[in-house]
This record gives sequence, structure tokens and C-alpha cells, in this order.
Amino acid sequence: MGALRQSQTDYRVSEENAAADWESLSTHLTDQKQALAGKKSRLNSLITSSEDIISQSESSLAFHTVIQAKIEAGELDQQTWCELVSALYVSETIERTRQVKF
Repeated sequence: MGALRQSQTDYRVSEENAAADWESLSTHLTDQKQALAGKKSRLNSLITSSEDIISQSESSLAFHTVIQAKIEAGELDQQTWCELVSALYVSETIERTRQVKF
């Protein structure tokens, strides 16, 4: 009977150790899952910000292309062009500063 009791005790200890190992692994995996969710959120935010910057850059390029065509056609003088570009620069700077703060 002593060997049977020892075997049962060993089995119980083995099961308890396996349960403790599983709990530890489960906690570790949960922590990793939360860390990855945080990274995913930050990456999605960066993607959104990058898309906004690309969109603004495309708008700026279109604006400057029109201005260049007008200058080349003689429809716009240098002073007016400088005023338009300065106003655009200020508005873009304000918008980018606002985005960086978020």
C-alpha cells in the first residue's frame, strides 16, 4: 500500500505543478496579448497620421502645381505667390503641430 500512496502523492504533486505552470504561462500570454494590442493601437494611429500627412502633401502639391502654372502663364505676380505660399505654410504648420500633440 505504501507504493500506491506514494504514486498517488507523486501524481497529485505533478498535477499541481502542471496547473501552476499553466497559470504562469497563461498570465505571460495574457500580458503579451495586451502588449501587442497596445502596439497595434499605436501603429494604427501612426498609419492614420501618415495617411493624413500624405493627403495634405497631395493637396499641397496640387496647389503648388496650379500656382506654378499661373506664374508660368503670367497670371500671378511674385508678391501674390509669396503671400499665398506663406498663408499655406502657416496653416500646414498649425495642422501638423496639432497632429503631433495627439
